[in-house]
Amino acid sequence: MGEVSVVDEWEVRLSGTGLSDGEITFAGLADLAEALQALATRVGRHLAGVVGPGRSPSAVERATTLKFRGIAQGSTILQAKIGEDGVLGEGLEHRSLNAMMEIFGGAARDEAPGWVTPQLGQATVSVLDALQAISTTCAFSLPRQVGPPIQFAAASVSREVWADLRVPEPDRRADVSVSGDLDLVDLRRGRLRIRDAFGNDVQLDTVANVDEAARLVGGQVTATGEAVLGARGQVVSLVDATVERLQMPSWTAPSLDGMDFSRTPLTGGVEGVDEDEVAAFLELIGR
Repeated sequence: MGEVSVVDEWEVRLSGTGLSDGEITFAGLADLAEALQALATRVGRHLAGVVGPGRSPSAVERATTLKFRGIAQGSTILQAKIGEDGVLGEGLEHRSLNAMMEIFGGAARDEAPGWVTPQLGQATVSVLDALQAISTTCAFSLPRQVGPPIQFAAASVSREVWADLRVPEPDRRADVSVSGDLDLVDLRRGRLRIRDAFGNDVQLDTVANVDEAARLVGGQVTATGEAVLGARGQVVSLVDATVERLQMPSWTAPSLDGMDFSRTPLTGGVEGVDEDEVAAFLELIGR
């Protein structure tokens, strides 16, 4: 077993904020924090081999949770850490932070690392946009980093490098029906979710009869719409779906009319085999 590692700490220095040293607006801090956390979570999922939609495993969430530690002067320095305390060896938090620094280094060079996926590229663009909104230049560094900080002006970083890592257009199939328990996601945007009998979540985007569907939340329903398929051909979501209460199939008891119950089943054994032969066979196999 490895030694207990120190908490993985890092910081970003923001220059040209238009504010006094050590200051940042709540709105700017919130936008940057949200974008950085989304990037960290996606990096952790990628390193852990978690693909597809759905909630991240708890181990990934714990390892990639970013924590704000404080602000220091000298422009505006945001101090942060990632993951849990007292992690043995170089765990997922350490590898996630190194991967994030590699991404920031790629941003400074306008060159995405070869392992970056389209989802990570999208998250990186969100971080760049958040940085551009609150500073003219930024510099990322680690406390014991060898070499200069990774510095760049977010406004000058090419978004095309990261946007070109586009997700291929998913396959679609018309008139697909999915049944299961209906959950509420975002009623205002007309988004609901079905969990089928196998535990799979299917998103319902832009539900056509959302007001009627809202009254069915918590019950079993059938949704029909255009299916967006995943990499394995599974239904990931339904677009422009219509939701209706699940109709259970009717069942009619079979009729007993015309059946003859006067006949009794045969109980005489096997034709041509007498009792002495049966007794001899049973004695043979009992030896």
